[in-house]
Amino acid sequence: GDSISLNGTVTGAGILIIKDADLVVSGALRWEGLIIITGGEVSLKITGSGEKEILGGLIVNETGIPGNDSRILDIQGNVRLLFSRQALNGAAGLIPSAVLSNLYAILPSVISQQYWRAVNP
Repeated sequence: GDSISLNGTVTGAGILIIKDADLVVSGALRWEGLIIITGGEVSLKITGSGEKEILGGLIVNETGIPGNDSRILDIQGNVRLLFSRQALNGAAGLIPSAVLSNLYAILPSVISQQYWRAVNP
């Protein structure tokens, strides 16, 4: 039931991590870097007519078992999601390497894909 709502004009760069909450974007958004939404019963919902652009990458990592009527990805407006190695490198450069080194031990060593759904506009 927790959510982060971005209603106005939001711009940013770096790594945005949302844990155990939904991300609801209804205003204008421009993000350069990586957005990670992770945890149980999480989702990304995009609504409204504001311009939305993500340069870099987006990960929605559902770790629980969502209900039958749950939507992990709900896009009701226009969004541009563009892979950008330059934006990802820039985001990684904002975090000191000493901080990243400490995080490697807690990252999962095995990555598995449970399913894949094609998203068509």
